[in-house]
Order: sequence, then structure tokens, then C-alpha cells
Amino acid sequence: AAEARMSKTGSLPATGVALSGFMGAGKSTVAPTLAARLGLPWWDLDACIERRLGRSIPDIFSTEGEGTFRTAERDTLTAMVGQGPAVAALGGGALLDRRSRELLQQVGWTVVVLSAPWPVLAARIAASDRPLASVARARFDARRAHYAALGLVIDTANLTPDAVAQRIVAALNPGRRTS
Repeated sequence: AAEARMSKTGSLPATGVALSGFMGAGKSTVAPTLAARLGLPWWDLDACIERRLGRSIPDIFSTEGEGTFRTAERDTLTAMVGQGPAVAALGGGALLDRRSRELLQQVGWTVVVLSAPWPVLAARIAASDRPLASVARARFDARRAHYAALGLVIDTANLTPDAVAQRIVAALNPGRRTS
């Protein structure tokens, strides 16, 4: 079993926090704020994949397909988690992969799902170049139950990134003052 360590702030066991949820939920926006509160580094899985492969996510999807992307996503997640405790903003489909979920469980990372109602997500997605934006509603409907089963769910619809981070810390540390 992994030894529980405390972060620099003493807020959480420093085994890592993985932010999951549908595209547009705020994972990449909340990650640096949450990391600052916890005294941990942070990384964005999609950005790590792009650096590792030297190509954009939309390019990988359009030229090689989702299957190739999902393999690169799992391999990159494994490499990044191996670097130690952090806050990670995962892609919306990263934890659909059983092996990725098992990896996070094995190393003791906490999964937090960021969520928002469909109209909020649709507005956030509308101006993006996300590779799956054209099928977003169908994917959202198909993944809702999956996300709910992953772990702690935080609705980000009317919250600032700092308020979301504060709620995550409070939920993971009941009774501890987080402001």
C-alpha cells in the first residue's frame, strides 16, 4: 500500500487528484487553482499528449482516429502519474478506459468529477476546436452515468475556479477550514 503523505499545506494526502468530467466542465481551468491550494504541481493530460507526440489533439483524431488517441492517452497518463503526486486535468474520456481507472486506484489518486448541466457545457464547448464537439450531446448523454460512478461530483455551473477548488478541498477534508 502506498504511504499517505501530506501536501505542503497539509490539506490532503499527497497521492494526487485527478479531475475528470465532460469537455467544458472546467478541468483545465480548475486544476492550477486546486494545485495551488494543495501545494502540488499540476498538469493537463491533453497538453502532455500533445507535447509527447508533437501534434495537436484535433490532428491526432483527424488523421489517426480516436483509438490511437485513447492508447496515447493511457500511455501518457501512466507516465505522468509515475512522476508523483499532482493535480491532473484529464480528458473527458480518459477514465472510460478500465486500465486508466485501475491505475489511479492502484496509486491511490482521488478522482473528482467536474460537472455542469448540458446548456452550460454546450455554451462552453461552442467556441472551441475540440475534436468531438460535433457529437458532444450524444457523448454527454452516454457518459453521464459513468461520470457519476467515478467519484466525488462537483457542479461547476455557477462557480469560479477558486470556489470549485475550495469545494473539492472541503469535500475531501470534512471539518477542515478551507478558506
